[in-house]
This record gives sequence, structure tokens and C-alpha cells, in this order.
Amino acid sequence: STKPGFVRKFRIYLGGGFLSIQNLINQNITGVDSLPSTLIPMPVQGYRISDFMTGGGFYAPLMLTLSFLFPMSQVVSQIVREKESRVREAMLIMGLSSSAFKLSWVVTTMLQMVVTGFILSIVMQATMLHEMEYSIVFLL
Repeated sequence: STKPGFVRKFRIYLGGGFLSIQNLINQNITGVDSLPSTLIPMPVQGYRISDFMTGGGFYAPLMLTLSFLFPMSQVVSQIVREKESRVREAMLIMGLSSSAFKLSWVVTTMLQMVVTGFILSIVMQATMLHEMEYSIVFLL
């Protein structure tokens, strides 16, 4: 269903007393009695109420958080397996620098997170945020 965008809020803005306060502040700052102004609401398109977003929008942050748990659990699992097999010590004995070893973990983890973010942004773009630009959804 479609609801009018600004008409109801404009009436509240006019009758709420904020304009009187705004007029007093303008008079004190400029030192000039302001002329009575005519207020007309700008045309705003009506907005749509999505049943999917009303029902499922509450769970979107939870689902996004849960979707990053699997890649993080895989990273933790790999770190534990590496410590059990003592791969780091063997690599350091063979001459690998400590910074290169840490950089490999950062690159591997970042690659997994970027792939997960890419898949999530495609899903979000297709289901909930289909009117937003894809690059913005990916960066969010």
C-alpha cells in the first residue's frame, strides 16, 4: 500500500509551535522583524509499505551477523589446526619471516570476508534493498 509522504507531517510542523521559536531566533540573530512567510510543502512522492520489510526487516541484522559467524569459525578452526601441527614453527625454521606469516593470515581472512560480503550484498540487493545501488550495499 502507498501512504502520503509529507502531508501529515507538514500539518504537525505547522501546528507544533516550532515555527514560532524559529521566527524568534531569526529575529534575535538578524535584528530584523521577519515578514510573515508563506509555507507550502514540497511535493514528495508517497512511500510504499513493504509487508516483507515490516515482518522480516527486524531479523535482517541478526541474519547478517549470523552469516559472518561461519567464516570466522573456519578461521578460528584453521588457527587451532595450525597450532596443533606446529606449522608456524616449521615455517619460521625454514626462513619465513614472522611478518609474512601474519600477512598471509590477514590476506586469507580478508579474502574470506570479502567473498562473504559479496554474496550477502547480492542477497540483500535481491531481497530487501533492491532500490539501492549495489556498491553502497557492498560497502555497508
